[in-house]
Amino acid sequence: MKCLVAPLVFIGFAAPAVAGQPSDLQKIQAILRTAQNTLPGGDLEDLAEQVSTYVRRAPNAFLLAQADQPGCFGVEFLGADYIDQPTKRSRELAARRRALNSVTDPNLAATKARCIAALDGS
Repeated sequence: MKCLVAPLVFIGFAAPAVAGQPSDLQKIQAILRTAQNTLPGGDLEDLAEQVSTYVRRAPNAFLLAQADQPGCFGVEFLGADYIDQPTKRSRELAARRRALNSVTDPNLAATKARCIAALDGS
């Protein structure tokens, strides 16, 4: 049985890492684990928005966390701030592509290609 998680649980995922707190990679992994057990709807969109903030902020960690995933969860999710704003949307997607392309780890090449393909399809 899948469970719904209250959005308040997600607040901690966006907090900056400090000594003794989870790293970006750990936060992204926690979001992805939660998303796997979350039904479609607002809660899943909240998770997609949370994880999407790491595309530009921590692209290496984002790709590393996505490496064992079938898709690239949240990479193209933009949220309400981008509705009816095609220029802002285009700029954000381009910035995300640049961030992902900045990752040079050859072990993440396939994941990077998968995530960029997801962006190109958005």
